[in-house]
Amino acid sequence: LNGVANGIGSLFDDTSTHFSGDFDQAEKYAHLIRSAKEKASDMSGDFSERLKEFKYAYQFTVEQLLRIEQQKPQLLKDIVQAGGRYLYVGLESMSEDVLRNVHKYAVIRDERFAKKSEAIEHALRYVKSQSSPDNLLTLGTSVLFGLKGETLQTVETTITRVGDLMREGLIDLASPNIY
Repeated sequence: LNGVANGIGSLFDDTSTHFSGDFDQAEKYAHLIRSAKEKASDMSGDFSERLKEFKYAYQFTVEQLLRIEQQKPQLLKDIVQAGGRYLYVGLESMSEDVLRNVHKYAVIRDERFAKKSEAIEHALRYVKSQSSPDNLLTLGTSVLFGLKGETLQTVETTITRVGDLMREGLIDLASPNIY
């Protein structure tokens, strides 16, 4: 709230894992912001106006999103209702071979998914399902090219699949990066 008092209108927490995967803390943070915004709606002045409009962005991993869905399914809705408007998820690649070579998503042990790309898509669908017309959530991601085992075919797979996910409305912003 000190930041809002000093004029900021939005905040992006780009730590590698939002609240280090402590979903109870993420929930408390969302409730704190929402409560402060509700109190501000009864007040006037610059601070209360900035607080009412305050937005924040955060970052979760695919694995965290799958755990949130199972353990705290209301958490993302709470974040969105508190002003969370942008979520960053690092995909890195949509090629199963590249993901395996760099051990990305190695911690995902969810029997619902035969492929890591299925887990990714499920997590993105879950995120978007928590958005509403009144509280739109923008989902951004990055993909890395040049990772271990990358070939022209794996690059094309990633570009094609990310494009498909964007056309489906599951990804709003994709940032390509050379590794």
